Amino acid sequence: MIFYRGELEQHRNPKIVKRVRKESALSAVTVEALIREWWVAIMQDSKVKADEILRSFELYIFPKIGELPHDEVTLHVWLSLIEGVTKRVPAIGARILIYSKTAHKWAVRRAGRKHTLINIQPKKTLAR
Repeated sequence: MIFYRGELEQHRNPKIVKRVRKESALSAVTVEALIREWWVAIMQDSKVKADEILRSFELYIFPKIGELPHDEVTLHVWLSLIEGVTKRVPAIGARILIYSKTAHKWAVRRAGRKHTLINIQPKKTLAR
């Protein structure tokens, strides 16, 4: 009810706004889809350890947040996930941070995604 009132006050049709939100939620790009798309476009045939990089995401990222819409996953979610991995396996945590930043930069340039992990510095953020 409050949602409709706010939309009416802003001179927007609440039914149309609701339909647009629903369609955008259904067509949202997931974290896993975005990382896999980036991997195919950039990494697959160009990097020596490309398979290991993708496997790191498959083991540590996709099971936890892979199905979530990319634009809805906050920086805090990424940080807590990467910090957890870093405590167990520091090299894998650093790898995931570096390549997730790269994938997010690519996604912002290519697909106009909302936010990135550009401001995270691996050495400062992932203190051992």
